[in-house]
Amino acid sequence: MSDELTELLQAEKSNPNDDQLLSKIAFYYLANPDGRKDLEYFKKAYEANPNIKNTHNYAFWAYYEYGETDLALPLFKALIAKNPKSFYPYIVYANLLFSPSDYSNTANIQAINNHSDLLIELYQKSIILFNNTPQDYQNSHQHELAYLYNNLANFYVAQQDFTKADECYNQAIDIFSDMLQDKHSCLNDESIKDYLCSIALNKVRLNVINNDLATAKKFLVLAESYNTDSRLDIAYCYALMGDYQQSYQTLNGKFNFHFSWTWLCYAIWQTDMTAWQAYVKGLIDAEMVQIQEYQDELANCKDSEKQDIQDTIQYHQDELAQISQFIDTPPTPELSAKEQCLADLHYFYKCWLLGCENCHNLTNDDNEWIGA
Repeated sequence: MSDELTELLQAEKSNPNDDQLLSKIAFYYLANPDGRKDLEYFKKAYEANPNIKNTHNYAFWAYYEYGETDLALPLFKALIAKNPKSFYPYIVYANLLFSPSDYSNTANIQAINNHSDLLIELYQKSIILFNNTPQDYQNSHQHELAYLYNNLANFYVAQQDFTKADECYNQAIDIFSDMLQDKHSCLNDESIKDYLCSIALNKVRLNVINNDLATAKKFLVLAESYNTDSRLDIAYCYALMGDYQQSYQTLNGKFNFHFSWTWLCYAIWQTDMTAWQAYVKGLIDAEMVQIQEYQDELANCKDSEKQDIQDTIQYHQDELAQISQFIDTPPTPELSAKEQCLADLHYFYKCWLLGCENCHNLTNDDNEWIGA
């Protein structure tokens, strides 16, 4: 146990209801993980003083780090009713509302459709409240404002309000473009270009949904100019546009993606069936080699290791069975191209803990900020 933690825990014994101390211990455990001690102490701080900061941090960390949405949702509903001054609670509540309920392709679409008006209201308020933060905070956290505009644009896409969506995407692009010119930005150029690539790809999806393939293609070229490592995403978007030849050419023979990328699989199969079959056969051969290696290992292993190895063999046998069925026919996309574009919209997330010094966040709900 570190000297710092020893001092903190000793102080807790003397002041067990000091919410600021309990919050400090939570942040210590966040930086030095020990099971769920971080959440335990955020909860203790909340129970000692259920003010906006403590409620927000406890509910946010329960959801963001531990996936406890059922715990967080009622806390945020009650919190928003108190009209927080900072924009953090509104953002987290919105993000919580559109969290997918499962891992199906349409889960996030359904979540957004269920709450689209409220999500837009929460994000619009967050943008207003961002502008109430200290000026130096705004200057050094422009990327957060760009996150807000990008995510808000996605909600407008879901509502088929393409004009407002386009305006919000452009706001996000303008912010990151300005940051790229600002040599004092808190983000490096590579990170900013990655963000710009993600937003450009969102504009591609917007225009596919809106039947404007010419504009979609322009933003594909722009996305690639920001990030030359985005080959798979670019190829996937070409496939969603129905340009299977260009999708295939973009892959350049590098088919290193999972079968869940069904539109890419379909593009290869449509363009060059021989290449597709050779690719699948290579995967089959690789699985067979893996299975043989584990079977050889099983014959010479300790009894305590047998179950794990048998489970691994079964996993690869299941993979082999799945791959083998695709040698003549690729996996079929479950969604239409437009539905897939909506499901694939990229959202930006970050740590929204009040008082998180590591992320240079706002200190409390009064919009105080100690700076970087």
